[in-house]
Formats: sequence, structure tokens, C-alpha cells
Amino acid sequence: MTGGVNMVEQRQRGERGEGRIEERENGGFRARITIKGVSKSKVCGTRQEARDAIRAWKNASDAGTLIAGSKMSLGECIRIWLAHEDTDLTISTAQGYQQKVDAYLKFSPVYDRRLDQLTAKDIRGFIRSLEDGSFADKKKAMLDKQLKAIRATDPYAGKKKLALEAKMPKKRQYSSSVQRQCYAIIRSALNWAAHMDRRLVSHNVALDVKLAGAKTNTERDAARLSPEDAKHGYVLSPEQFQNILAAIQKDQRTYAMRLLQVDLGLRPGEYLGVCVDDIDFKKNVLTIRRQVQHATGKGVIIVDRVKTDSGEREIHLPEYIADALRRRIAALSHDATNNSTWKQYEFDGHKYNLVFTQANGSVISQRLDASWWAKMLTTGEEKGGAGFAKPVRRYVARHHAASTMVAARDADIMVISTTLGHADPSFTLRRYGHALDEKKAAMAASMNNRNANRVYNYREDVLDREAGRMEPSEMEKASMEYYTETVAEQEAEQERRWEARRADRQRRKIERELALEG
Repeated sequence: MTGGVNMVEQRQRGERGEGRIEERENGGFRARITIKGVSKSKVCGTRQEARDAIRAWKNASDAGTLIAGSKMSLGECIRIWLAHEDTDLTISTAQGYQQKVDAYLKFSPVYDRRLDQLTAKDIRGFIRSLEDGSFADKKKAMLDKQLKAIRATDPYAGKKKLALEAKMPKKRQYSSSVQRQCYAIIRSALNWAAHMDRRLVSHNVALDVKLAGAKTNTERDAARLSPEDAKHGYVLSPEQFQNILAAIQKDQRTYAMRLLQVDLGLRPGEYLGVCVDDIDFKKNVLTIRRQVQHATGKGVIIVDRVKTDSGEREIHLPEYIADALRRRIAALSHDATNNSTWKQYEFDGHKYNLVFTQANGSVISQRLDASWWAKMLTTGEEKGGAGFAKPVRRYVARHHAASTMVAARDADIMVISTTLGHADPSFTLRRYGHALDEKKAAMAASMNNRNANRVYNYREDVLDREAGRMEPSEMEKASMEYYTETVAEQEAEQERRWEARRADRQRRKIERELALEG
């Protein structure tokens, strides 16, 4: 015996993936197995129980439900997921997730819950606590306890108190946006944990949670539009769109940029990151390959990748947008030559020949672009603005462009999906299917007209034929002859059957009479 394990049993282990049973020195048996990188171990009372455990693990592996049984907590899972190279999150997205983790998830019961003990009920309870105020009460109690624990003799007591007081909840009930973001972090981390390469959990329990009552960006945008426009979600009315088109022409520095936004539906980070080298004016093709983002601690950054794999794409430009881009690039060259403060934008050791810049050549940040957009919308029409009562998000222009493209008579969903950078054309249909309502109604009206004409023509033909004004067509004649011949054959066959039955009855009658006489 060595280390409580019978050496004889160790030498009798099976092939890899078959498992083994080890006799323990202090009694009982330990079942072990390693299948597809997942190792399992269990102490059993008898050898048969150990065999049953190995058999159950094999069955679970065949069914794809065998997991490593890690004691990792949800908090550890989220921390590793955010730092893992396979996560593929941009800097700004990862920072935004980390802020939500520090502000909300770390103060929730689910954060310290083990993955193998986490349930959909736990997640649902956390989301509900954000809504009903119980989370804010618990967070305040935890922070108060930490404040009281700070010793007066601590040289950093003042800084610690300020840091804790800054974390105090400012409200009792949190918005649906906060609820949805916290849920998204948990769901994404568990998706990573459930991946086949890790198998830390057999099932993502967050997928069993439905967020009731959470408002989407669509609903929030619709609330800022008129009741008529709100019926279509966030599609601008023709009058609003025309006001925007009139307003954007007043600023030639951003005119081409706004055309990419309102007509082609580019994302804000995408049109802000367009460089001169991305445009092929011979073919009128624009390549989307980067985006501008804001990262905490770094400011404005340029990410040489887009939101999704399908986001890197080529877009064929209409001639009027290509002309606007040519004029913008010419103005850019003029600024670089005549403006002494102009300097080509540089980030992380690379120079970017951006098409849309500030007057001194600096990159236009997301926040600055959003403020320009809001100012343009809310400025009165008499002052060159669009005259909106309230500003709407920049993404409203993207959604309006997408809805307009889908509703076009010659719309091709594959082309539209590629232009918008969607990974799946079915998503384009699901998101912008409301734009097809008018086309559906038009198709139904066309079918009604076609059917009415068909019925009318048929009735006219019948009347003409009855009045002798119209001879039947060759096809109709052939059909009538076939029908006549078929009916005649069927009637003759029926008559033969009746004759056979009558003759059979007469024969049986004669046989019965002869039998009685005999």
C-alpha cells in the first residue's frame, strides 16, 4: 500500500477512457476516469458502486453532458472569461462589462455561487432584486459594514471611506437596461464555460431565464417619436427624414459621413473609422475594416476589427455618395496643406489617414459625434437644424436605412444583410420585417385584382360560348371529347355489370325451383 491506494489495483487499470478502480487503505474504493480531457473521481463504498459510477460517466460522455465538476464560482468564471484570449471582446466592451461586474455582480449572491450549484432561479432572483430595490438595500448594508470595519488608525482610512462611499447605491430600483446588461454578462460567461473545450457546466442555466418587462433600445427610441412613427418602431417619418437630409447639407465637413449613416446604415464606429485607403473610387467600393471606440483610461482608440466577422465587408457606393466622399477628401487635403494646426491622427504607433476628422486632423470621438448629431436634430429648422423636439440615438438612422432598403421593390435580403454587416440574413428579416407590411398588402391587392380579372374573363367566355359568339378552343374541344368518351365507357361498363348480376340471379332462381321439384 502506498498513499492509501492498493498498488495491485493500480497496475490493473484499463485502457485510457475505460477508467480504473483503486482500493483505499482506510476502506472503500475510488473510481477514476479521464474522457476527452475531463477527469472524474469518486469515493465509493463497494467495488460495484465504483463500476456503476464509471459506467454513468461513460454514458454522460456519450450524451455530451459530462463536465469536469469544477468548484469554480460564477465570479471566478466571469473574471477568467473577461481575461481569456478566446473571449474576443474589444477593449471598450470588456471595460464596460468589468464596470457592471464591480458595481452590481460582486454584491450579488450569485457571484460567489459555485457553477455546479447555480440555477436559473438564482439568476432570476438577482435580476428581480435589481428591479424591486432589495439589491440596493443589501449592497448598502454590505458597504456600511465595510465602512465600520475601517480602523481610525489606518493611514489610508480617508481614501478607503471615500472609495466605499462612491460605491453607495444612488437609487433603489435599477433600469431594465442595467438588468439586461447584468444578465448578458452572466449568460456570456456561462456560454464560455459550457464550451466543448472546457465543459465546466453541462448547460447554460441563464438561457432558461426570461427578462420580463425589460425595455429594448427599439422601445426606448419609439417613445421619442410621434405616435404615428412609433407604430413602426424607430423608422423616421418622411418629413423627419427630409428635415435631416436638409440639415446635414449645411455642414460639408460631415455631409458625406451622414450619408453613410442615414442612407447606407453604417454603425457610428464604422463611419468614423473610414480611411482614404478604404475607398476604391474606380469601382466605387468602400471597405469596412475598423472602428473608433472609447476605452476607459486610454480615451479614443481605433480597433482594426469590426463588431462581427461579417462586419468586415465591401459596400458598393451610389454615385452621389462617392461624389460626396471625393469632395470631402479634397477638402481634407486642403486642410492638411493650409491649416498650421492640422496633424495626421496617430494611434499605437500607426498613422491613420481618416476621411472624417476635426478641424485640426484629430479623430472624431463617439461622444463628440453623438453631441453633433443631437445638436443637429434639436436645432430649429430656421437655424439649419432638423427641428426635432427630442434627439434620437444615432442608431435610429441605421435602422431607418435598413427598413428603407428592405421595403424597396427590388430588395434583396442577402445584399441588404451584407451591406449592414449582419452575420445572418434571417436576423435582418426578423428585425426589419415590419418594413415588408406594405409590400405584403400590395401583393395581396395584386392577387385580388388578378383573381377578379380571371373570374370576369371566365364568365365572359361562358356567356359568349352560350350565345354562340365564341368557339371553344382546341384544348377545350379535346377536353370535351375526352370527357364524353370516358363517360360513355363508364356507362357501358356499368350496364355490363348489371346484366351479369341479373343473369346470375335468374340462374340461382331456376336452380332453387328445380331442387324443390326434385
